[in-house]
Amino acid sequence: MAKETIIPREQGPPLTRIFADSAYFVGLNNARDQHHDDSVRVQTGLKSAGHMPRRRDLFLSDLVLLETIQKLLADCGFTVARGVFRDIERNHTILKTKPEDVSKGFYELCSKYGSTATGRGLGLVDAVSILLMRKHKIGLILSTDGAFDRVPALQRIWVHNLAEFQ
Repeated sequence: MAKETIIPREQGPPLTRIFADSAYFVGLNNARDQHHDDSVRVQTGLKSAGHMPRRRDLFLSDLVLLETIQKLLADCGFTVARGVFRDIERNHTILKTKPEDVSKGFYELCSKYGSTATGRGLGLVDAVSILLMRKHKIGLILSTDGAFDRVPALQRIWVHNLAEFQ
């Protein structure tokens, strides 16, 4: 198991820093999405185990936010997308992407962890997410995407290994 990044809090238990991919947010907010039940199960399991005690403890990037809202607009309409957009802005920590993050993600990480003959690799938003996670010392990601499993010092949390965090 990869080491998770823990940041001590002034009061209370240690805080586990977790980054969330768009599939988690889309699944959580769209009951018809293929990942809905799993997203709810992961959120419930982590919260009951004491992870993410405050909503700001969950991180995402501005690119993940765009990906999430675009998908919800297409699948659920403006009203649902607006509610999720507001919730994310008010309750989660959004990491800002710089142009050099996009360039570095593309040239360094997409080339290294790109598509292989055996499966899909990291996309550009995924690569930038990894760079931001490294900058902010976040070692855990909520994602359905197995391409993250190939990245050293990063651990993906999903239903397949949720028991390790409970």
